[in-house]
Amino acid sequence: AAYIGMILPINLALLFAPLDRRYKLLLILIGLMSFGTLILTYSRGGWLSAIIGGLVTIYCCLAQLTRRKITSFVLLAGLLAIFLFATLVFVTPIQKRLFEDDYGAARTRIPMSLLASNMIAHNPWLGVGLGNYTDVSSYYDLTREGISYTFNLPVHNEYLLIASELGLPALSIFLFLMVVVLILLIRLGRSRADPVIVYTAYGLFGGFIAWGIHQLFEYQHVMMSVQVWSLVGLILAMSRTAKGDTS
Repeated sequence: AAYIGMILPINLALLFAPLDRRYKLLLILIGLMSFGTLILTYSRGGWLSAIIGGLVTIYCCLAQLTRRKITSFVLLAGLLAIFLFATLVFVTPIQKRLFEDDYGAARTRIPMSLLASNMIAHNPWLGVGLGNYTDVSSYYDLTREGISYTFNLPVHNEYLLIASELGLPALSIFLFLMVVVLILLIRLGRSRADPVIVYTAYGLFGGFIAWGIHQLFEYQHVMMSVQVWSLVGLILAMSRTAKGDTS
């Protein structure tokens, strides 16, 4: 769900780019299949983050296209209302996932976060070591639920996981890198680069927003994620290309 939520905004953004109709038809087909797959993940965090990332992307693209921010916001609000009505009324899996019992899945997030916070408090500078979270979690488990015994998985929050395993300095560096990436994408969107690069930048911006929100509810071990760092490399390449640096 995290990966689809990150890629879908790129698909949306390229629909606004000056591409041949055949490519846009292919983008629509891929987008529909990706959206269907996202629904079948049954990830509420994935749905929420993908919607927010998609809204950010569409707004940026509409503002770029119309040069009118208020008009873009009104159009976006209308599209959101139609989308929410259609999905909540006609898409049964979403209805069931949102309004039926989740068997305590959401409630486990709180004790998991408390456990991770206790781990960070005892190891604020270097953490417990990359990949060591579940091995040592029972030593820091003060929760009433004994969550490390009943649900022995890393905390479902990537930021708490980074701080737990690598320390608060590592989390600060990671967040700084993400802010730099977002600033690069904003500059690319406002640049006079090739329109395809501009709209791709807006898609990547929405995609990283979606990914960042989703990681509040899940974990990915981002330090070892090929997908995330490959996209960061692509963004750096786009930035150099826009500046005319092909070295």
